[in-house]
Amino acid sequence: PYTTLFRSEIPTFSFCDPNTGEGKTSLTTITLPNSLTSIGNYAFIFCSGITGSLILPDGITSIGDAAFLSCSGITSLTLPVNLNSIGLGTFSKCTGITGNVTFPNSLVSVGLSAFEKCSKITSFTFPISLTTIGKYAFSDCFALIEFIIPVENQSFSTINGTLFNKDQTTLIQYPAGKKGNYIIPSTVINIGEYAFCGCSWITSLSISSSLMTIGSSAFSACPSLTEFIVPETNQLYSSLNGVLFNKNQTTLVQYPAGRQGSYNIPNSVTTIENLAFIDCSGISELIIPEANQFFSTLNGVLFNKNQTRLIQYPAGKQGTYIVPNTVKTIGNYSFLNCMGITGLNFPTSITTIESSAFTGCSSITTLTFPAGLTSIGDFSFSDCISLKTIYCLNPAPPTTGNYCFNGVTSITDVYVPTDIAVASYKANTAWYSKFPGDIIKRNITNGVPESINTDVKVYTTSPKIIIEGTKQGEIVTLFTINGKQIQTVKSEGERIIIAAQQKAVYLVKTVGRTFKVIL
Repeated sequence: PYTTLFRSEIPTFSFCDPNTGEGKTSLTTITLPNSLTSIGNYAFIFCSGITGSLILPDGITSIGDAAFLSCSGITSLTLPVNLNSIGLGTFSKCTGITGNVTFPNSLVSVGLSAFEKCSKITSFTFPISLTTIGKYAFSDCFALIEFIIPVENQSFSTINGTLFNKDQTTLIQYPAGKKGNYIIPSTVINIGEYAFCGCSWITSLSISSSLMTIGSSAFSACPSLTEFIVPETNQLYSSLNGVLFNKNQTTLVQYPAGRQGSYNIPNSVTTIENLAFIDCSGISELIIPEANQFFSTLNGVLFNKNQTRLIQYPAGKQGTYIVPNTVKTIGNYSFLNCMGITGLNFPTSITTIESSAFTGCSSITTLTFPAGLTSIGDFSFSDCISLKTIYCLNPAPPTTGNYCFNGVTSITDVYVPTDIAVASYKANTAWYSKFPGDIIKRNITNGVPESINTDVKVYTTSPKIIIEGTKQGEIVTLFTINGKQIQTVKSEGERIIIAAQQKAVYLVKTVGRTFKVIL
């Protein structure tokens, strides 16, 4: 629990297993020697047992990437007086650090995501020497109310605690702990990437007349934001009923995440930005006039005009969603953080699921991928933390992007239709190495549900029909393909087995679902 180090450098992965990524959580206290000059990448990553104040020796000049990432027990931080650089994600997710963090006069650079999600830090004090700040360095610092910067600093400045570049033409970071309305200064031409990310209490944002560019995800995770206000003198942007558009309102740039209920998209809109509806958990329905030549809606969901591409599912909708059988592509971010969706049914027409399409859909437990699905994009199902089972009807493994199941640790098995498919999926490291379970053969029917029990799966093991996922007392009925009732069974638990004549087609009806089965 107590470790003393006597050397000039702490190497990479000193207290973390590089193979498993597990930190030494039993480590509670560290004493670092004055001879130390650097701390390597990932040195103390995930060492959440380290508690109390972290006072780093003054001889240290550099701290590596993610060196203290997720060391959530650290409550205060004193940086070395000779420190030159802080690496990528160095103190990210150190959620215990409280109060002010003061950078030493020697500091030149702060890396990407260096203090991201440090949720108790209230202020940062910059030195004159600081010249470089990486993207997202201070994102999601929910208690942060001010940046303190000396006027002598030649790279950065502050107005009322907000971080800007020196001439205040770029707004770099608005402190996430600030509340109420904010008027962007008239000098601002650019809003940086993630500039307002995690600003949970900002309610209204007035855009400057000089604003020309808005960075990616600038307004993500602003759940209280209800309106954008844009002066008529701005040449590139406008607002209509509090929603942010380009000047002539052909592009919907950003919908305020704090709005509730349905939203009528103007007929003038021809383009919708990828993240226009990010974190809009209160939207229950999207509506667009039939006369619009570029978009359409069906049951409150937004599509392209001919409904071959699903663009946006309202994050406020609840329950199971049946994707229309015209859809071929599930678009980027289309279900991002739709935590109320509990089940999905894909039609056979689906071929592509694009990047981050279902990221953060934390209530989905089961997925059935149709036989025509060939491509699954980056981060497409990341952080779907309840996902347990995947059924793949395509005998050939769909291509998968980077981190498409990142953060999903609950999947037990992946089911595929044939022995050849089992071999193909096992030979594909992108599938076989991602999950703790196995690749298993199962004759799966891609049932089309009427509603309700999305846990039920039907498959055959000749001459038997197997129904799994039923709840005690639920009724399962077997019909011929012509609708003649053959047998009714009351479930006594999870699994029902029905013997049936081979070389025939049947319908299996459960609570709210009907499956077509071929023996």
